[in-house]
Amino acid sequence: MSATFQPKRTLAECKAILGGPGMPHETEMAVVGGRVMKVYKNVQPNLRTFWLQTSSVHPEWEYVVFEKDRYTYKQMLDVSKDIANTLRDVYGVRKGDRVSIIMRNFPEYVASLWALALLGAVSVMVNPWLTDEALKHCMDTTKCKVHLVDPERADKFESLNWGSANEKFIVARAKEGKGTWKRMEDWNAVFTGVRSASNSWEQEPACELEDDCAIVFTSGTTSMPKAVVSTQRSFIQNQISARFTVMLDILRRGQMFPPPDPNAPQNASLSVTPLFHVAGATSLLMGATFATRKIVFVRKWNVEEAIRLVEEEGISQVAAVPSVIADMLARSKELAKRMQIMSSGGAPLPATVPGELSQKFPSAFFFQAYGLTETNAIATLNGGIDQYARPYSAGLAVPICELLIVNPDTGKVMPTGKIGEIWIRGSNLFRCYYNDPSATENAITLDGWFKSGDAGYLDEEGFLYVKDRYKDIIIRGGENIHSTTIENALHEHPDIIDVAAIGVPDARLGELVTAIVTLAPGSKLTEKEAIAFARKTLPAIAVPVMILTTNEVLVRNATGKIIKTELRPVVNEAWEKRKSRSAKM
Repeated sequence: MSATFQPKRTLAECKAILGGPGMPHETEMAVVGGRVMKVYKNVQPNLRTFWLQTSSVHPEWEYVVFEKDRYTYKQMLDVSKDIANTLRDVYGVRKGDRVSIIMRNFPEYVASLWALALLGAVSVMVNPWLTDEALKHCMDTTKCKVHLVDPERADKFESLNWGSANEKFIVARAKEGKGTWKRMEDWNAVFTGVRSASNSWEQEPACELEDDCAIVFTSGTTSMPKAVVSTQRSFIQNQISARFTVMLDILRRGQMFPPPDPNAPQNASLSVTPLFHVAGATSLLMGATFATRKIVFVRKWNVEEAIRLVEEEGISQVAAVPSVIADMLARSKELAKRMQIMSSGGAPLPATVPGELSQKFPSAFFFQAYGLTETNAIATLNGGIDQYARPYSAGLAVPICELLIVNPDTGKVMPTGKIGEIWIRGSNLFRCYYNDPSATENAITLDGWFKSGDAGYLDEEGFLYVKDRYKDIIIRGGENIHSTTIENALHEHPDIIDVAAIGVPDARLGELVTAIVTLAPGSKLTEKEAIAFARKTLPAIAVPVMILTTNEVLVRNATGKIIKTELRPVVNEAWEKRKSRSAKM
């Protein structure tokens, strides 16, 4: 794809068509949380209705595949009804009650989400790989009535003696662990299928769009995770937003949408994004379910296993973090012929990747998303011809979102091209941080703008460029240096497959730029050569004074973000040792 390709329609023309009467992205004004804002006009009234409608389109089609387990849409609907009826009749779960799901991407996770949707209960989706301290913080914050867990978590909770006598624990796939745990029940003994037809879940009142739907936690890379409350509306709307960039690209090419083909074969998606992450739940799961796709889950990412599954299951769509996309690029010969749609989110994507994808996956449509837990995943999207023309951009705001760039020190709105904090307003935003009014007040202005904590700017057409987290900005002699600028420059080197730019203290300038890079297998790139490479494209103040090289993958959390809090001590120690050696010479 040529970066000089000229769109056949302007953005204004495309948006007018996409927002036309009856179109998925048609909007109207509504009062949301006491504020007037845009909403999608044709959104389903609640998650219960969404699930009942989508599962009935092709009930005989396969829905969830995991290793030897296979469920059709009808089978998953029956399982979700059995869980919903059992939770209500046996455990007293009612509309608005909180139930945690703390497990891997098992089929039981999907069934639990839809069961809670039928009840109108609140799904509390916790990262099962959090530290003990953070995990207990999440459980103590939300105080759920029931916990749905896997054997690994059951071992942990039993050994630490967590949970009060009033909290119930139900263990999925108990046979994968030791089988029995104190004060915990076996999933198969609880959810036997006998209650799938009782329909007691229907006694719970239907949810309104502004009722709470889910609690998803922030990544907690710099502090304890925050409990982000999503409403029915904000959770559902994301799957509509996810279609925006694909439809926009069709219009930008001068084409129109083909009529739906009732005889079209089923598509399949590979899921490698954890469901506890908003992208896994509100984008991949919701989007695939709406399109009645088959979803193939994996226990953990392995490119060889992915290649096998793509062939055997007919997978044509993948949504993943950048590190997974990089693995797929390296194996494009085996994967390219199948891929139709590829997307990335959760962490910044090196600017070289869209071009590489267009060359190695010529038949695939690629897009990337920018958003946060607080925006229910998607705030902006960039894909297709606009992605290739602007590889550094995070894209356009989706139709229900507005963006502002604000100077966090002065509160002034910044003009086009000037960097400031990215503020986001829209009906896709979270309602609050659960039981934390102070944090909510600090994050959301009175008129509904969410302060993202990210630095960026808008160009003349409204495309967003994300430069950094404000806490990751390196300030050298009063000059702001964005770590993404350094990381993108070093990523251009063919021997560098991962980068983290980190500031180290300096008595005179405040901070200096350093980096730690992962080298490709067999690379003999030296620090001196890496610094010389950076000097070719970076301004002098942004050239790293030290580059540590490693063959190890840089530590990331479960959503793909590099955990710089763990890398900083390593880099700082190396810098102090280097300064000490220099002082002795």
